[in-house]
Amino acid sequence: KKYECEFNKSHKDKIETLKEKYKNFILTGVGKSGIAAQKCAATMQSLGVSARYIHATDALHGDIGIVGETALMILFSHSGETKELIELAHHVRLDLACITSDIKSTLANLSQHNFSYQIPQDADYKGIIPTTSFLMQVIIGDILATSLVEESFSWQTIAKTHPAGAIGEWLTTSVSEVMINEIDVIEGADWHGGMESYPLKASLNGIVAIVVTRKDNLRILAGCYTDGDYR
Repeated sequence: KKYECEFNKSHKDKIETLKEKYKNFILTGVGKSGIAAQKCAATMQSLGVSARYIHATDALHGDIGIVGETALMILFSHSGETKELIELAHHVRLDLACITSDIKSTLANLSQHNFSYQIPQDADYKGIIPTTSFLMQVIIGDILATSLVEESFSWQTIAKTHPAGAIGEWLTTSVSEVMINEIDVIEGADWHGGMESYPLKASLNGIVAIVVTRKDNLRILAGCYTDGDYR
């Protein structure tokens, strides 16, 4: 909790600056930090933010051509001393942001915006394999991604960018698509004969709830009868 409070206090103004100044983002890193950058770029894209991941080595071998002059390049490096990123930072003519554990590192000094974190060590028994540090980079990257769209966020945007999978199904499925037509499913039920005429048939057909409306106005809810009420 102490770290969370420190993060909110020290990074809030920086995020507000990024929101106001930049509309395009290039994320890059090497090794596990590169994977963290890929993940955060994907989060931004899902939220409708113009973002792209490029590998630092590929960037120096031609891929830098996709980068616009007004983009912000975000460098992911636990040590802040990754040689490929330092070379790239010297080459590009862009504003830079750095996500690193060392605020005094070379990359931090080359960047206009820094998002730092502190951990005692990584989680492996030697404390050197990217584990905790990797997660910290992802957390900061995702906080940055979601903060960029805080005011403009909408379910409609996510439905457009994420139409597949469980998320897409949840966001795009309408009530009419899942609503059961009682006339087709529960044949022989007397819908005018009272509740006792159809709970068993509804239960046997997998219906877990029946909405009861007023006879004189089908748009007015009179009650609800569930499978649990019957059983």
